[in-house]
Amino acid sequence: MTPLLIPLAVLVAQSAGLVPEDLTRWSRQPEARFAQTKAVATSEPRVPNAVQITVGDHRTEPIWMAELSETTRVPLKRGDGVVLSFWARSPSNSKVTAFVQRATAPYTGSFNEELNLRPEWRQYVVEGQMAEDYKPGEAKVGFHFNYGPGVVEIGAVKLTAAEKSTASRERPVNLVRNGDFSAPMVGTWDVNSVQAEVVPGGAPGGRNAWKLKVSPAAEASPWSHSVGQHNAGPIASGDVVYFRALMRSATRSRVGVMYERASEPFSKHLSALAVLTPEWKEYRFAAPMPRSFQPGAAQLTLFLGYGPGEVELANVRVENIGRADLGSLNITTDYYGGQANPDTWRRSAEQRIERIRKRDLAVRVLDSRGRPVPNATVRIEQTRHAFRFGTAAPAAMIAGTGPDADRFREHLSRLFNTVTFENDLKWNSLEEPNYANVDKSIAWLTARGFNIRAHNFVWGSQQYLPQGLWARSDQEVREAVERRIRTAGERFRGKVYLWDVVNEAVTEKGLWERLGWQEFVRTFKLAREADPKALLCYNDYNITEESQAGSGHRRTAVRRIKTILDGGGPLDVIGIQAHVGVPITPTARVLEILDDMGKLGPRLEITEYDLGVHDDKVNGQHMRDFLTATFSHPKVDGFIMWGFWEGAHWRAGEGGAMVRRNWTPRPAARAYEELVKGKWWTKSTLRTDRAGSARTRAFFGTHRVTVTANGKTNTQLVELKPGSKAVTLRL
Repeated sequence: MTPLLIPLAVLVAQSAGLVPEDLTRWSRQPEARFAQTKAVATSEPRVPNAVQITVGDHRTEPIWMAELSETTRVPLKRGDGVVLSFWARSPSNSKVTAFVQRATAPYTGSFNEELNLRPEWRQYVVEGQMAEDYKPGEAKVGFHFNYGPGVVEIGAVKLTAAEKSTASRERPVNLVRNGDFSAPMVGTWDVNSVQAEVVPGGAPGGRNAWKLKVSPAAEASPWSHSVGQHNAGPIASGDVVYFRALMRSATRSRVGVMYERASEPFSKHLSALAVLTPEWKEYRFAAPMPRSFQPGAAQLTLFLGYGPGEVELANVRVENIGRADLGSLNITTDYYGGQANPDTWRRSAEQRIERIRKRDLAVRVLDSRGRPVPNATVRIEQTRHAFRFGTAAPAAMIAGTGPDADRFREHLSRLFNTVTFENDLKWNSLEEPNYANVDKSIAWLTARGFNIRAHNFVWGSQQYLPQGLWARSDQEVREAVERRIRTAGERFRGKVYLWDVVNEAVTEKGLWERLGWQEFVRTFKLAREADPKALLCYNDYNITEESQAGSGHRRTAVRRIKTILDGGGPLDVIGIQAHVGVPITPTARVLEILDDMGKLGPRLEITEYDLGVHDDKVNGQHMRDFLTATFSHPKVDGFIMWGFWEGAHWRAGEGGAMVRRNWTPRPAARAYEELVKGKWWTKSTLRTDRAGSARTRAFFGTHRVTVTANGKTNTQLVELKPGSKAVTLRL
């Protein structure tokens, strides 16, 4: 089923300036299945022409099934700031999503925003930066409508370049008020669950200090206790926001420094952690903003909920310094948040790898009469690991055509043995979706021996459930969940090795709170019935990201896992997502956390690894360390990334991909390949002894064994497992 593409030719016809001619031409042909359109006259003088879109009740389909879009006409550069503005109204208070994204699969987005429309005409502005370079026709701008039945009218659509900033280091724009705490806090600073008082002259140079005390609960989130304020001045796309402050803490507390959007989804564009000492010290953080903000639309927020303690602030300055070189700012760079990250774990990890990932591969060579063949050449080359090294991938890329799709498949074949369908198997519809690309991808992957990971049966909150489901009765919702599991499980039975049964029940819990947590356990029982041979997994995030998010999320995840086990639910695997951010948890602590998670019983998989850091060196070293540590852990059976290529990666803008858009490798890709296809890849040439035997230590998995002697050769594929016996080849 293809998206509905509604033409906007009526908007641009005889209306120069509605859509700049140098950027877009709205000329797609309609497919009238989900909506009806017509041109309408308006009484709004700023909207001389409009299109009325009437959407039917098709909430069982994804929102993008009703789409109005057009491709761009001119090249766009990565980092370019663009503004999508339009006028709209909706008598039914309908929603739309405005977007700019790649025009073809995998439809990676540069930016998008969900908007709630009002009955009266209003101008809406959505903006951001281009995530990659686009040739003419490679990007598209548009709207998604399929949120439910309703009427939307849209006109005066413009896509323009963002205004250039007037700020600079020489002429900065002040973004924070009362940073010296000389005026009353009320009206300038927002305080959330924090005991605060001003200490006159309590900081160096006789400056006022602001003393902040917090007592968060053991499982509180870092953002549960905070102070902050909205931006006092404008910010243009690409401007650098520069934070400086004197801070100290007798309790050596941590402070998260965030500069973020001041409304949903609270996107964080500067995210740093300061680990304070009892001595006063200036901390400096900076980041470019990917979009512009009018005064009041962004905010500085200081997270204080990492644990009980006291923090003192002084001389807080937040400035917009325009486009600036971050390297010239003397930023407080501490990727591990003041924590030591010693290499003391590595030696024991290497020893564990040798012990748990390898065993002797013994080969005996006999002649046709069964006699040993001495001095025969034995070549052993691994063709596949038993350990699951994988990545998430869109089915559209695996099944796609064109140079990028070809390169994508080549990288899959060379680097991985496991694939998770990134979004294609999620529950987006109450009816069976079009699985054409999935089926084609499964055929391609199966023919090449890939393990296929199914993600996921149920994501238990309203925003991740099919449109329209939440409005049904509890019994209807319960029956729909059961039908979803049985239908999907049976359809892909025998094709996938594992299902993520429930995703992220720590935060996405509305379904279970509504139906009862016994239904959470029951989903695992239903999954076992639907596919008795597939492994069943509970998958969640912020497990190993303790330095960034604290331990509260992990503790709640452990309770969720115990709920499954105590309720008799079948659980084979605990999925640890590992979406890593700054501050990074030291590697030794990651291993300790894996030890704790392993004690729960089920096996472990790293399911969605990425690191949002632009610094190539840090990115590469973390890949090497995290991969080595997890490969060394006896309870871990897989290391799966959430994408590898910048052209199809959800954290591309944060530096999360290990392969650049132009297919050149970053240091993380080189580190990965050096380990997985080098250091941990068996490749040996041996000679048999007088008894016709040769042996070597080899990694568990499949190996091609070729023996040669006296002009004769024999080749055999050998599966090396724990307990494997010697293999005999005859010449």
